[in-house]
Amino acid sequence: MKKKIIIIIFFILVVLTHITLYSASLSLKKLYYKQKHNIIISIKNKKYSHFYHNQYIDKLWGGMFDIMYSKNKKIIITNIEEKYLKIRIHNLNQKSKMKIFKYNTMVHASIESYLRMSKYIGKMIYLSNVYFPMIDKKLKNYHLPKELKYLAIIESSLNPYATSIMGAKGLWQFMYDTGKIYGLKINYIHDDRIDPFKSTEAACRYFRYLYEHIKNWELVLYAYNLGPKKINKILVGISHYKKNNYKMLDFLPKETKNYITRFIAMNYVMNYYKEHHIPYE
Repeated sequence: MKKKIIIIIFFILVVLTHITLYSASLSLKKLYYKQKHNIIISIKNKKYSHFYHNQYIDKLWGGMFDIMYSKNKKIIITNIEEKYLKIRIHNLNQKSKMKIFKYNTMVHASIESYLRMSKYIGKMIYLSNVYFPMIDKKLKNYHLPKELKYLAIIESSLNPYATSIMGAKGLWQFMYDTGKIYGLKINYIHDDRIDPFKSTEAACRYFRYLYEHIKNWELVLYAYNLGPKKINKILVGISHYKKNNYKMLDFLPKETKNYITRFIAMNYVMNYYKEHHIPYE
């Protein structure tokens, strides 16, 4: 009799455990879709509704980007001769206020690496139609170079929910402390870092602050990548290194050394993807 009672009690506990786990799962799903809905509504209220019909939203947050290619697609050109690449990078530099677009073998290799990632670049082109109109407007309001929008691709692949191992979040990969400094509300329930509008506003303020203090776009990008704890060291050494930025590379982590190389490469690919026959929708 006692064994039967114990078995019945054990069975009841197992059932209750499954019910609890199922309820918790439902709660998490409700929270996720509530945040997703809030972002969609905020975007619609900002007069970008023509980008956001239901089918588009499902693609954007569904995690799957089934880009359909034409049956008569052209062969993707994944390499480029040095002389032509130098001309194109020079043209980018002439149009840019940043004046940091220079050719070197590392940039060349990085560009060809991105060109081999044609599906990924296609996704970025697809998502750029969603986010870049908003980002362009905010960059213009803060009198910032329009090329900075391509940093959002390098930082998060234009995913507002992207989270790094170190805890950085959002399109612009704000760390907790930096986000709080620039007015982003962050707590256990709400996180403005995943809001495309608020995080882009904060990023523009951050870029503006860095440039006003450093006066050098190459060093601004290094500072942005390193984070606030390293910025002061850059600001202290700026008077010594501003005449020759390459000396500073000896003091930078490997990832940061490649940051500007990747930035130049992404600028090139996003401006010349048609010349390389990269498909997108």
